[in-house]
Amino acid sequence: MQQARDLFAAESAQVEWFASRKYDGVRAIWDGKQLTTKQGNRIFAPQSFLRQLPDFPVDGELWLATKQFHRVNKMVLASLNNQVGYPNLWSKVQYLVFDVPKTDGNLLQRLHRLQLFLKQTQPKQLKIIAQHRIGSYRQLQSFYQSVLELGGEGIILRDAGRKHQVGRLNNVFKIKPKLEAECTVTGYVPGKGRLLNRVGALRCELLPSQKPRLFPKLAIESATEIRLGSGLSDQQRLQPPKIGSVVTFQYQGHTRTGLPRFAVFLRERFSAMQADNLQIQ
Repeated sequence: MQQARDLFAAESAQVEWFASRKYDGVRAIWDGKQLTTKQGNRIFAPQSFLRQLPDFPVDGELWLATKQFHRVNKMVLASLNNQVGYPNLWSKVQYLVFDVPKTDGNLLQRLHRLQLFLKQTQPKQLKIIAQHRIGSYRQLQSFYQSVLELGGEGIILRDAGRKHQVGRLNNVFKIKPKLEAECTVTGYVPGKGRLLNRVGALRCELLPSQKPRLFPKLAIESATEIRLGSGLSDQQRLQPPKIGSVVTFQYQGHTRTGLPRFAVFLRERFSAMQADNLQIQ
């Protein structure tokens, strides 16, 4: 929240801030004809789902319910191999849209185009994420707490007056109790004492693609290793994520050198085979 406090102190008078709940879903981009992941891999969703989407691009999250990310992620991964995975789950998932790319105007003007479409077609699984105008840091705090009380994992703060941006965004900020990032498992640290004959920690390499946004002090071209010991269950210490798999970890800010502080293992995001097929890096 310190970054948000600084933003309001520095430029709140010049910026039109809007905040929305951050949903724990899987990012999905619709180009008007195909649904893809943020890496550009095609998601083969059922036609019954795709028929609800507009003939223009939208960007959002495939979401099932709070703390159900793992189910949606499994569904999407199964739907990348030229076949529809988990069709029953697809009938329940919602596509929650937060922006309308390739449409002129500011955020509200872009979303208005989709609002007209929803009014005309009334699809069951396509919705717009509610945007709330934020006029002060105190108002932001209140909204943030209300989202956490509902089970949300945080909020997204946007400068709504700008046109849609492609690539690294400097007008969108995630605010969460703890930050998250991904890394690739490269090896293991043997356990000692109670953890003898088990994995004490995962050796992991930060993803170069995430460094400019999450770890700007670190050189992109140099490998950066961290170790994840906290957060592993006893079962995961016996059967840890395989080398080459991509795992998600939580952290609390940065060290003076730019490394993630207090990194804790959270979950396996992609298996080694999936990470290789998706070219995660």
